[in-house]
Amino acid sequence: MPAAVFVLGPFHDEAKEWQGAREQFDKEIAKFPWFKPVTVEIFGGKFDPAALRFPFSLIPALKRLPASDIRDRDVIRTWANDLSLTFVSGLS
Repeated sequence: MPAAVFVLGPFHDEAKEWQGAREQFDKEIAKFPWFKPVTVEIFGGKFDPAALRFPFSLIPALKRLPASDIRDRDVIRTWANDLSLTFVSGLS
């Protein structure tokens, strides 16, 4: 069955963070060689230090980081809307 994967990645729009998110994803997905998603997309994420949950709420350094939100809802919506075409072409 075709699958699509989206990753909420970096909290800042910096090339280093995007690259790190991709490297981390590649490392994790390599643990499942049988899993071959039709498409993988990394989107910017959101960080709110006031909303941290246990155990992260116990880390003072995380609480001092600034809040950020680099999610691009238009890009996410477009990607999601195009999934049906992606799945159809992935079945060929």
